[in-house]
Amino acid sequence: RQSGPPAISETERAARYLSEIAASPAVGGRRILCENEVANIVLASKAEAMDQAGLVGDFAVSLPQTLSVADTDLCALLGNALDNAMEAALQAEDKRITVRCRVDKGLFMLRVENAVAGEVRPDLVTTKADKSAHGFGLPGMREIAQRCGGSLETRAEGGRFELVACIPLSGG
Repeated sequence: RQSGPPAISETERAARYLSEIAASPAVGGRRILCENEVANIVLASKAEAMDQAGLVGDFAVSLPQTLSVADTDLCALLGNALDNAMEAALQAEDKRITVRCRVDKGLFMLRVENAVAGEVRPDLVTTKADKSAHGFGLPGMREIAQRCGGSLETRAEGGRFELVACIPLSGG
């Protein structure tokens, strides 16, 4: 058993994440990608990070000001999906990341597509040496989607990776 800092809750992790993002220069109000403030903070900071890394972010996002998805879950889904996409795109020749996110017919829908270099491991387990030094990745994202009554699917073919999350919204 490893000793180390005590485990932090998902809520604490999301709060820290939002604090880090809020400190980013991207949040200076320059980029408005959607009406939902929490989603916009995450998306704008990731768009800025993509720009700085030489990646091309293709965003089409239409989210209302309020969502029944918890802010912590929204942050975790968007942040992890885009972090994974950026990491993969940096290794690939095609530097474009396509992000589609909207609410339609009572569903929150997120699709992130990016190029991948080489083969994608079927289990989609991290390839990082230090497995503890990164976000909780796809298993955590899938758990959020399922806990919210939705699904998270992934597909890798033809040098492209696609993540699709669908979550039913309560009350509309």
